[in-house]
Amino acid sequence: MWPSIKRLRDWATVDRTAVHVSAELAGLVLTNQPVPWNAEAVIVEAGLRLPTGARRKDDFALRLPGREPVRAETLRAEGPGDQHFVAFRMPPPRANTVAELTWRDRTLGRAEITILSKESFLQSLKLQLPTLHVRIGEECVAAQTFIASQCSGLSMAGLLTATTSLAPIVELGMTVEVRGEFGVVMASVPVPLTGSQLSGRQALVAAAPRKLPKKSGTWTVRWLVAERELAVNRAKALSPAIARRSLRMVGTRFAVRSDAGVSLQRQAPAPAENVMVGPCFLVASSEPGMAASLEFEVSPIGPGERWTQQVLITDGPTPVIPGLIPAADLADITGFELRLRGRLLGMLPLHPMPNAKLTAEGGFMPPPDFSWSPAAEEELGERLTKLMGG
Repeated sequence: MWPSIKRLRDWATVDRTAVHVSAELAGLVLTNQPVPWNAEAVIVEAGLRLPTGARRKDDFALRLPGREPVRAETLRAEGPGDQHFVAFRMPPPRANTVAELTWRDRTLGRAEITILSKESFLQSLKLQLPTLHVRIGEECVAAQTFIASQCSGLSMAGLLTATTSLAPIVELGMTVEVRGEFGVVMASVPVPLTGSQLSGRQALVAAAPRKLPKKSGTWTVRWLVAERELAVNRAKALSPAIARRSLRMVGTRFAVRSDAGVSLQRQAPAPAENVMVGPCFLVASSEPGMAASLEFEVSPIGPGERWTQQVLITDGPTPVIPGLIPAADLADITGFELRLRGRLLGMLPLHPMPNAKLTAEGGFMPPPDFSWSPAAEEELGERLTKLMGG
């Protein structure tokens, strides 16, 4: 239950009054929420319209069951007229209670003080979108699988939320723990929160272990507040050979640069066109959440120079576009090959499906052998669609 706001009436010339309950914790004043179990003090404030004869601070008291009355700490005028504020400061009670605001022996109103227990606070804590970020060279990418020798840094981030302010975490502490395959703790990193984060009900939090071993294996990343586990991430560090074996080509295009800019096309432009053209291979890893920097080789089938390109590969389609050449140079080229450390990953033919030639006798000459490719698959689909009237 939230701290209540009560109206006080019918005393001398008082029209109405509100009582507010707040708490002090870690140098912060928390209002309009339950009082944390580890608060340093409870503050009760009341706005009053006081007649001239009722403005002595010592006449006001706050009475709680089983306690000595708490005398007012301050009584101050608020602007011109008879508007005043009286404030009480006291240690927090151990359980929910009702405090009576009195003037001499007269009860002016009541304030409900609701205590937030440690168990309730921990139960309300959530960590949304816990994410691992791996630094590979100059890149920092969200990933859960990577090449161990390429990882120069690992960081974690997430959105921490609660139904009340996050201030009680000051006493409990928040950490990120990294464990190896056999449960050995490899790193334990505290997660500090700023004052503005503690006073709010949500905060973007992050941590970065300084050193992690450069070896393959599976890591478990646990987000902890006190002994409660908020979230778990798992990271897999692979050898370069396993990462390379997980790659596959998922599509091909042609990158074409004209006066209008650069575009990706399914078919190669004619050699007579005044444009620059180059192969585009779409490569992905079958490992979930992969992030790996790999060097690819692209060679023309025919005369021409071989290209190399270093590319950051993920588990989504990643374009490999090593370079462009004039369209006129395509006349002597039949396609392009993509290789990784000598292994052929795929081909991009300039003419995905060669045409059969009719003979004078009404037969046809079969086309020469060619490698089936995603581009050929797309062209076959387009031709079938046209034949069916689509």
